[in-house]
Amino acid sequence: MASGGTEVLVGGKYQGSDESRVRVLPSIDYQWSNGFFAGALNGVGYNASTQSDRAYGVRVTADFGCKERRSDALQGLGDIDARPELGAFFNVSPASGITLRSSLRYGSGNDRKGLVFGVTVARGLSAPAQSR
Repeated sequence: MASGGTEVLVGGKYQGSDESRVRVLPSIDYQWSNGFFAGALNGVGYNASTQSDRAYGVRVTADFGCKERRSDALQGLGDIDARPELGAFFNVSPASGITLRSSLRYGSGNDRKGLVFGVTVARGLSAPAQSR
């Protein structure tokens, strides 16, 4: 099953920042019936769940790094290069259009030994049906 659209990401300018950053990105994802998936934001991986209201599994995602020029607080710390991260995820949809996402990723930082845990809330919006 293929899906696409636009994602609005709101978060910190960098890990641990209290300065906010808003990005609008295209979203293209594909999920095969055997559980494997590939997508622009979710990476490449395997969804081991067979239930429609939850998903869990493993994946490889991209850490796009961080340039020290992104914030005055990062000056002198150097850039963090982009790299792949290995990870696991668990997502649950408690209500229609709302998804709670969690992920654990290994491989961040300049030494590639960083471990990052993330939790997000996603709200899906669909276009109104057109009458014919």
